[in-house]
Amino acid sequence: MSVNSFNASNPPLTTKGDLYGFSTVPARVAVGTNGQVLTADSTNANGVAWATPGGSLTLAQIASGTTTSGTSLSLTSLTAYDTLKLRVSGLTTSANNGLNVTINSSASSVYDYLLWQPFQNSSNSFDGSTFQIDERETTNTMFNLIVSGYEKLSTNTTNFFEIDFYNCKATGFTTFEYQGIYASSAGSTFRAYPMGRGIFKTAAAVSSIQFKTSSAFTAGNYVLWGG
Repeated sequence: MSVNSFNASNPPLTTKGDLYGFSTVPARVAVGTNGQVLTADSTNANGVAWATPGGSLTLAQIASGTTTSGTSLSLTSLTAYDTLKLRVSGLTTSANNGLNVTINSSASSVYDYLLWQPFQNSSNSFDGSTFQIDERETTNTMFNLIVSGYEKLSTNTTNFFEIDFYNCKATGFTTFEYQGIYASSAGSTFRAYPMGRGIFKTAAAVSSIQFKTSSAFTAGNYVLWGG
């Protein structure tokens, strides 16, 4: 049968939603299931197929625990995930220290980031001297969660940080965004609100994340999601 002799009865459409496709002759393309979309598919005889649309991201918890000792929290076996979200709360250390993060344990100068940290003083007002601090690093061996050289993490358990990592599986660069709140070493009534974003300039999948300080962790909880 040629295309010119094709008609709606040969081959027949039998179900609501059926369509016609063509390879060497016209053929019935049976309707898909609810929510599927018609997609070009060269492996199919008709050149098309019904498929579930992609693009939606579902995160699942993949790790959790406490940070009560040591100077580093290392999360491993992450190559299956393209998006990662790390949340650390109630974090304290044995001394006033900063916090930083590395990816794949890399200590090379491959981290570019911008960190901004509004600072609230004991009068519950923002301190103009530290309200807008930009720290742009172009050749750093890590990225900081607290503005380097200013306030440091104290022993107050209200400390909280959240970091999102994107494009973790691809061979292109991984990007990250983060934010937090912590009671600084200036005193328990002082609050800092760090926010940052940056890029890990290594074309490799993320296999591990290291969350570090220079003195031992004494309390804290972490949760990691992946998708």
